[in-house]
Amino acid sequence: MQVISLLESLRHYQQISQSDVPRITAHQIWQNLSSYAKTTIKKRIRDGIYDSELTWYENLDRPLSAREQDAFLTESAIAARNVQDQLIKCFKNGETSIIRYYDENKVEQILASVQIRYLQRETVSLKNMATGQMIELDNWQIISCTQQS
Repeated sequence: MQVISLLESLRHYQQISQSDVPRITAHQIWQNLSSYAKTTIKKRIRDGIYDSELTWYENLDRPLSAREQDAFLTESAIAARNVQDQLIKCFKNGETSIIRYYDENKVEQILASVQIRYLQRETVSLKNMATGQMIELDNWQIISCTQQS
């Protein structure tokens, strides 16, 4: 009953909100139920025991789009997906980072103990925290940016 009450609350909120969050939340809850629980809930709706819309529950069985799947990812999980998001995360949080990049000869290099000082469309300005040296790289050169522990 608690699960159905929660799913029904989300269904009603979905109808009045302009957000996909209630449906995505309901989908995540639904996907964690056993097949027995799902079948039982649908059967009780069909039998009229629960007053609800069966189509809502049938739609919860459908896979989410890629955008919807990303709705509740953490900042770290999103950053792990691409370099630009990694750079933004490290810059925004002022983290001392490790940057893997290609030098002018396209040889992979590593910079440790750097902070991103400026993040622009085509370039990244870094400060080497050990030497105080400022370094500028083109965005295409950067392979990854991770927080230094």
